[in-house]
Amino acid sequence: MASAGVRNVGLGRIVAVGLSCILLTSCGDSVTGPEPAASFSELFGPFLVKADGSTVDVQVLEGTTLIGIYFASRSCPACAGFTPQLVSVYNELRGAGESFEVVFASADGSSEDLLAYMQEYDMGWLAVPFEGGTITELARRYDVQWIPTLIVIDSERETVSMTGREDILDGGAAAFDDWVAASQAP
Repeated sequence: MASAGVRNVGLGRIVAVGLSCILLTSCGDSVTGPEPAASFSELFGPFLVKADGSTVDVQVLEGTTLIGIYFASRSCPACAGFTPQLVSVYNELRGAGESFEVVFASADGSSEDLLAYMQEYDMGWLAVPFEGGTITELARRYDVQWIPTLIVIDSERETVSMTGREDILDGGAAAFDDWVAASQAP
């Protein structure tokens, strides 16, 4: 049985520690990010979920300049602190016409928790469906060891930043310009 501060979930165990939550998984050791996936469907599966529970074809991501993959959980105190900041940056960038999307990879215990978290914070972005193991594979692919974690990839699925959360904490929406510059670097 899980003790206070520890909750068993589909990705592993989440342990609240100070200002972050540690996601205990069996991960690789990549620091710069993995080889890019051949397609968005290989990376996320054939469809993504909206906060209202409806689904969209994953191809909606085609042509998007930058995509943040957001690993978080409703039960994580650090996520509760960062999620509103990410929502604000997302809304600011989208409102300014920037080509930026977020795909939420929930470390919650169920589809219901995933949708409740998205609705609670008015997340206007998309999420990987809870079922099927795709979220666990994403966590392994990107060596996610704690939450919240924001990985930023480009339209070719190349890793642009493994430290998106820190980038936003340091620069807010200006992090987008740095990510664009990094994605265009040789």
